[in-house]
Amino acid sequence: MSSPKSFTSNLGFCNSWITIPPSPRRSGPQTRINYKQPAIVEHQGKTMASKEISNNSGYFGLIALFFVPGFLIGIIAIILGLTQTIDPFVLTSYRYGLVIEGAVILALEIISVLTWGVYLSNNIHVPIKFVITEGHIQAILPGSMFSKSPRFIESHPLEGITGIELEEVVSRNDEGGDSVTYSAKLIGFYGTNIGTLRGISSTGVADEVANAIGVGIVRKFE
Repeated sequence: MSSPKSFTSNLGFCNSWITIPPSPRRSGPQTRINYKQPAIVEHQGKTMASKEISNNSGYFGLIALFFVPGFLIGIIAIILGLTQTIDPFVLTSYRYGLVIEGAVILALEIISVLTWGVYLSNNIHVPIKFVITEGHIQAILPGSMFSKSPRFIESHPLEGITGIELEEVVSRNDEGGDSVTYSAKLIGFYGTNIGTLRGISSTGVADEVANAIGVGIVRKFE
């Protein structure tokens, strides 16, 4: 039996052939058996389990802007308090009053992060990134930063996807202006709708998704 030969398709599977030589008692052409098996995703010669595409949602920058300064202030206050570099601002009657003040700031920051995480989990449904694995494309919601619950991951199968239809979604933001996102329908054979990726931040992100799964994209807007 000859060694298997294969090629990788756009949908994350390999079409492989095994060539079976004819029986010694019979003459005739060799037999080839075609079967499918999961493809190995490769990137620049390295095997990788998945491909991640950022949705440019800006959540990590927003978290850094609001919470990192408070954490830094709390840590610096604790260090200065332990070294007795400066006096406490409020608890002046305590030798290590500045350490207590820094610890209180850190505790308040942790509570704020947890509260904000609960708000994100329950109210924000715009994906922070898209993950393409061997068999699925997943939209990762902000709640996944604070919880491992599967409800923060929207998953759609890759098998059968033949194209993407991109639609523009216009909504009102908190300031009363227009907010534009995009919705991508994953189209299968005979025009069936396999699933929908919502909350895509730009057409560029949609193009990256289409290129990653190896299908064309059609814009349904001007």
